[in-house]
Formats: sequence, structure tokens, C-alpha cells
Amino acid sequence: MRIAVAYAEPKRQLVLEFDLPEGATAEEAVQRSGIMDKFPTLNLEKNKIGIFGKLIKPDQVLVEGDRVEFYRPAVGKPPKKKRAPRKTPAKGGAAAAKKRIAAAKAKKAADGGDAAAGDDKSSKMAAAKARAAAAKAKMAAKKKGAPASKADAETTTSGDDDKSARMAAAKKRAAAAKAKMAAKKKGAPAKKVAADKPASEADDKAARMAAAKKRAAAAKAKMQARKKAAAE
Repeated sequence: MRIAVAYAEPKRQLVLEFDLPEGATAEEAVQRSGIMDKFPTLNLEKNKIGIFGKLIKPDQVLVEGDRVEFYRPAVGKPPKKKRAPRKTPAKGGAAAAKKRIAAAKAKKAADGGDAAAGDDKSSKMAAAKARAAAAKAKMAAKKKGAPASKADAETTTSGDDDKSARMAAAKKRAAAAKAKMAAKKKGAPAKKVAADKPASEADDKAARMAAAKKRAAAAKAKMQARKKAAAE
């Protein structure tokens, strides 16, 4: 196989080409070329070698067309890449940044609170409107002289009955008191009046119980009406 060994100095370059058997290494090519005799400063232990600019080891097996190159050691230090000057933060910059972050957080929290307050205000306004509409409907029903619903009618009727029962009981008590006063004036015994008093109290109690039953029935009817309306 045909291979080459090369080395270059500022004022002198040398490339040696020759044939080697298959499986030969880079070290064998260097020894066969005799290039170290022409350049006494070359040494496999000090100088690096490579193939077409890529570093290899001396025991690297060569192939057809390879060129073993000797490299001179670098002289001096590599140039440093210039860096842009670092910007020094202004005095108080970190504190100002912290203040801005805190202000942003406070603003965000305030915006969230305003949104919640707005929702609460809207719900309150809706509830107030509903109450106003209900009051308006109730007033209209009163003006027409009819209850707003069947349940309200029953409730109104029971209230009137209760009021009538209380008035009747009061009238009985007044009549009993009047009869007692008249008996005292005539000198008659008040035994009969005293007997009538428990009867009037019993009548009063019966009237209250009847009124309570009517109120319970009206409340039950009202509940049934609400359930029916909700089902519809």
C-alpha cells in the first residue's frame, strides 16, 4: 500500500512517499521513512503525530493513501477571547428590583380581590332585585284584593278565622265580666258567673286549638303547592 510521511518547519517542508505492507503501523512508517534522521529534533515521545490533521497513536494501523504527519509543539500561549465588559448593577438596583416584584405581587392579589368583590356585589344586587320583584307582586295582589296563590289564600283565611275566634272569646269574657258586675250590684251571688267563667275559658281554649289546626292545615297546603310548582 502507498503511504506518506510529512513534516514542516517555517522554512522547510518534507513529504516522503513509499510502499508498506498491509497492516503496517504509523510508528513503522516513521521508522521506514528516515524522517527523524533528516530532522534530529523530531521524537515520537515528544512530538505528536496524526493523519490528515487528526491525532493518532503510534500503534495506529495504516490504510492505503494515509499520510502520517509530525506536529511541532505550540510556542507561546493561545490568544484569549475578548469578553464584553460586565455590567455592574447600579447602587440599590437589587433593592429596587425586589420592590418592583413585591409591587407586582400586591397588584395581582388586589386584582383578584377586586374580582371576588365584584362577584359578591353582583350576587347581592341580583338577590335585591328578586326581593323587589316579589314585593311588587305581593303589592299587586293586595291591590286586586286576591291572594297571590292558593297557599297564600289558605293562609289568609286561617288568619282571619283565628282573629274571629279570638274576638269571640274576648266578647265572651267581656260579657261574663259584665254579668258579674251586674250581679254584684244587685247583691246576687256570683256563683253562677263563677261557673260560667271556666266555661268561657274552655271555649277560648277550644277556639285557639281550632285556629292552630287551621294554621297547620294551611301551612301543609302551602308546602304541597310549593312542591308541585317545583316539580312543574
